[in-house]
Amino acid sequence: MSSTPDTATDADDVVHRYLNALVDPDALIDTKRMRSIEEALASPETDNITRLDLLLERRRLQQGDISELEAAFIRAVPQYLSARGVEPDEAREDLLAVGVPQEVVDQISSGRVTHFTGGVPLDHVIDTINRAAGPVTVPGLMEATGASRGTVSKAVNAMVADGVLDKRNGRPITYTHVTAP
Repeated sequence: MSSTPDTATDADDVVHRYLNALVDPDALIDTKRMRSIEEALASPETDNITRLDLLLERRRLQQGDISELEAAFIRAVPQYLSARGVEPDEAREDLLAVGVPQEVVDQISSGRVTHFTGGVPLDHVIDTINRAAGPVTVPGLMEATGASRGTVSKAVNAMVADGVLDKRNGRPITYTHVTAP
């Protein structure tokens, strides 16, 4: 999705998927592909190299990278808002109110999609989570580490997949360290 969505319906779909992913990062996971991977892993006919590739793909899918969807969202919002008779600058506060990060709103207003190439290392986010005395949230970790939502989500999702963190649904979604029985 490197261009502007072709129709208002496409823009609506991109906006809907992105806003859902902000609330529930698991919404990024391709459940159909995950089922297919699980079925192939359960099959005794799957050879070890294929099994390894499937395990790696499953891990990548579980980490749910929002950056590609975020870039599509930034391109889709002007069309989405235009269909509703609103300019991006007029909708800044509304976008922030529904949880769109400030840096994304700024890119929408500027009309440019920027790809962050520097960034906070994933290990820094994981270390911060490991040092946390209590529950953590994605927004809290973003603030504490300066990492992007995508980097924080990757760290959290990997730790959930590894059984280190438990996900607690609510507003906001919180993550707590798994304690030994």
